[in-house]
Amino acid sequence: MKKEYPRRAIRLSALVLALMLMLTVFSACGGSGGETAGTASGSTTPSDSSGIPESSSETDSGVIDADGDLIIFNRDKPVFTIVRGDRASDPETAAAVLLNKLIKEKTGERLGITTDYMNPGTEPDLQKAEILVGTTNRAESEKLNEEIGDRRFAVRADGNKIVIAAADSILLTEAVTYFMENCVKEKADGVFAVDRKLNYISEAGGSVLADMIKKADTFASSCDIVMTIPAPGNGVTVPQGGCFDGKHFYQLFIKKDTQTNEAENVDRIVKVEAATGKIVLVSDDLPLNHGNDITYNPKINKLVVVHNNPNRSTVTLIDPDTLTVTESRKLPVTIYCMDYNPQRDCYVVGISGGQDFRYLDADFNVISKQYAATPRTKGYVTQGMACTDELIFFVLFRESVITVYDWDGKLVTVIELSVGSIEPENISVYGDDIYVSCAKNGATVYRVTPKYKSN
Repeated sequence: MKKEYPRRAIRLSALVLALMLMLTVFSACGGSGGETAGTASGSTTPSDSSGIPESSSETDSGVIDADGDLIIFNRDKPVFTIVRGDRASDPETAAAVLLNKLIKEKTGERLGITTDYMNPGTEPDLQKAEILVGTTNRAESEKLNEEIGDRRFAVRADGNKIVIAAADSILLTEAVTYFMENCVKEKADGVFAVDRKLNYISEAGGSVLADMIKKADTFASSCDIVMTIPAPGNGVTVPQGGCFDGKHFYQLFIKKDTQTNEAENVDRIVKVEAATGKIVLVSDDLPLNHGNDITYNPKINKLVVVHNNPNRSTVTLIDPDTLTVTESRKLPVTIYCMDYNPQRDCYVVGISGGQDFRYLDADFNVISKQYAATPRTKGYVTQGMACTDELIFFVLFRESVITVYDWDGKLVTVIELSVGSIEPENISVYGDDIYVSCAKNGATVYRVTPKYKSN
């Protein structure tokens, strides 16, 4: 399931955690690629034992030495301040904190962190030495954010500002890491600097999400509310399966009939426009049993609904434009969840009775062995799933986690969800964004951003 959820002003909600993604090595940071600009370096002059040339200009706004470098630390004396937006999201704030952590690991000292808040009627000090992280009210941040476009991050020296910007939260984390690994250099003992000509914009990359979550066996997360989808009413109030097709969220609700073991459940699907949160359509009553999961197959333009209990081998195809049934199919296996991958033209299905999974072709024939789930989440309640070209995601309840596997069936990581005690019901992954719908106020959709766990 792919994405197109609105970016909150230059993808404000998506600018979240910090950087790395060493796509190419740039000359200003010690490599090639990206774009180069800036002032020329100064002439060479003798330097004293501190490593800073005698002709350097040292002011309250920073140090620019004769090599044209911006001094971040001068013998343990911090020169720059880290600045984040006053209304930064949690992930964006975390990126600034991560930057300071990496700075301390490299230099032994931290910088100060502040927000971009300005008293009414005042203007930013252009001479103040600042590292701007994410979206801020500084003109240098606004300019770079406008330039980077989708799927990119950038780091730039602009006057006495060092600007770190990215198209989304994952990329912002990558940008911070890239900056520290490639652009901050120790010129002399205790003297750390950045080339004043630094101007790097990454190439549009592949899956930053996949690259990031392969780096640890467990992640924490931040979960930001995207929207709330109201239940259709008349007793049809319990959220179950759902999916995101890039433009619309589809959320299924049930009225549970326990007397028939859910054979006579009443199901309805609510279609919501992602950009506005507006309800586009609500289906009539549908015979979909527990309706535990939904996937979208763009090649046939159909929603595929997994019945689960009590008809665990049944899926029903739904027209996404009318939300009406087109046909039902019997599968050769019993399943509780399903997702379709267009690149591979196949379905991944979660096998009933546990967390194992296998693959079906586009006509629902079994084409793989059964892959064993990790014992780390044994006994957790199975919910929905999603997949990308590289990874397979299952959302589980009890401790509320996402388990992530590769297509060889190997566990990649476990992402802990910070949604409290509410029950996650379904998951969608579009591009580098993870969406989880939970049973709260109808169905509350969260954007999940993986975060490195602190030691």
